[in-house]
Amino acid sequence: MPAGEVAEAFFDRFLVRLPVGPVSADGFRALMALEDRSGPHVTGALVASERDAILQAAGEVRVTEEVSALLSELRAYLEGGEVYVSDRRWMKIVWLLKTAAATEGRDELAVWDLWLLPWCTAHDVAGQATIDDWLSNRLGVRKVLSPPRLTRVVEAFEAQATIEREADDLDYDAAGRLRFSADLDERVPDAKGAAQVTRMRYTRRRRTARRTSVPGCARSTN
Repeated sequence: MPAGEVAEAFFDRFLVRLPVGPVSADGFRALMALEDRSGPHVTGALVASERDAILQAAGEVRVTEEVSALLSELRAYLEGGEVYVSDRRWMKIVWLLKTAAATEGRDELAVWDLWLLPWCTAHDVAGQATIDDWLSNRLGVRKVLSPPRLTRVVEAFEAQATIEREADDLDYDAAGRLRFSADLDERVPDAKGAAQVTRMRYTRRRRTARRTSVPGCARSTN
């Protein structure tokens, strides 16, 4: 990290910060085996007309109220943690987000464009991870990926599968639900609340589905 006011001002002008750590032990061996050390060869660079078209399209991208509100929240969050992001950098960040949207053919920003923020606002890996966590919680990503109800349903089916696997003789009621004996209930207490979850229906006779695939169609037989 730069030290001193002049060095920090210079560092602030680099918009995207991607910390690069040392290679692993296996990677080091591969590094030593490289024959061509002349550097990367860039192909397919944009020509001037393509760059101008992107600049024009990015200038027409609209910042939605939702995105603007999240940027304001993040700015306040960073200030609370004494992380300084200059106004100049915020303007560059928004322009980068607009460019990302424009290159995807969109005319307005989406909240998912904000995933670029950790690499534009934080100085190091730890700071980037903190901002990534803030975004995940603020956008509800973790809650969406693992909702409590889905977790309960999965636990219920797992518990029922365990019971059926270990049972000597399966006993179903008139509605096609597996009966829980006292012994099973003691080992799996109500399947972690599974009694309140809709169960798959069964008949007395076990059936195993076998799927066969034919080009252009699919057929399932029991």
